[in-house]
Amino acid sequence: MYDVDVLPDDLVTFPLGSYRIFNRSPLPVKVVLSNQSADVAPNETRVLMYLPPAGGGSVSAQIYTSANSTRRLIYANTWGDDNNHRTDILVSPSPRQGMPNFINVGRLLDNPTALLRKEYLPKD
Repeated sequence: MYDVDVLPDDLVTFPLGSYRIFNRSPLPVKVVLSNQSADVAPNETRVLMYLPPAGGGSVSAQIYTSANSTRRLIYANTWGDDNNHRTDILVSPSPRQGMPNFINVGRLLDNPTALLRKEYLPKD
């Protein structure tokens, strides 16, 4: 059986340059993007309004979890970034049997269509 979550996907709720974190793991996680962070409880979704410098650049990404009061780094990478897309981060339980504290991290770039972007661009 599957669960379906319907979330707002407009550019006001999830603007260009931001990150949406889906924590579907059984553990709380802390997502750190350069100098900003968000705590995300199990089965919670949060948007982190991290905006990279104009013209783009890179963002240092780390994800931590805590199990039995122990904080553990589970993911670290440097991503290229700009203001022309949005990023979904999916934290999910590991499919490995008998390993409840192992989780997977996935990243998906979302580049909204020109029509959707045009609706939310400031008017001159």
